[in-house]
Amino acid sequence: LLLPVDHLIARELSADAERRVVPDEVPEGWKGLDIGPKTREAFAAEIARAGTVLWNGPMGVFELAPFAEGTFAVAKAVAGSGAAARLELVRARRETVARSLAGWARGPTPTDRRRPE
Repeated sequence: LLLPVDHLIARELSADAERRVVPDEVPEGWKGLDIGPKTREAFAAEIARAGTVLWNGPMGVFELAPFAEGTFAVAKAVAGSGAAARLELVRARRETVARSLAGWARGPTPTDRRRPE
């Protein structure tokens, strides 16, 4: 189980909001909206060594560009690793969109747990 070591934060959920990267805790009055750059690097390194990845949701609010980098970084790391063939998706619908936006075009694997659209 990997947990973030830094966060991209903003005061509000808006593409125009002031943003900061902070270690550990999100200060009062701010929202954690994506993982930070150190976390992206740590997650990518661990994914490169993984045999299987259990994906349980986006890293941030990837629907807004300023908060999408974490999700895209993880999707790209999975796509570039041997774990891509053994990807378990718990909440597939949002991840499918994130993978497509990240340029990861592939069909579902036998282990994808997808609900009918």
